[in-house]
Amino acid sequence: MERQPNKPAVKAPPKETFARALNRVRSQIDIRNDIMRASLETAQRLQEGRGTFMLYAF
Repeated sequence: MERQPNKPAVKAPPKETFARALNRVRSQIDIRNDIMRASLETAQRLQEGRGTFMLYAF
C-alpha cells in the first residue's frame, strides 16, 4: 500500500471561524434565556399563595 503525501489541513478562513463561534455563543445565550424564563415562570406559579422564592443566576 502506498503512502499518500502529507497534505496540510484545510482551515476555514478567520471570518468564517468567527461567524461560527458567534452563532454558537448566540445559541447558548438563547438556551440560557429559555431556561431562565422557564425557571421564572415556575417560581411565579409556586409563589402563588406560598410566599417568595429566590432565583439565582450564574
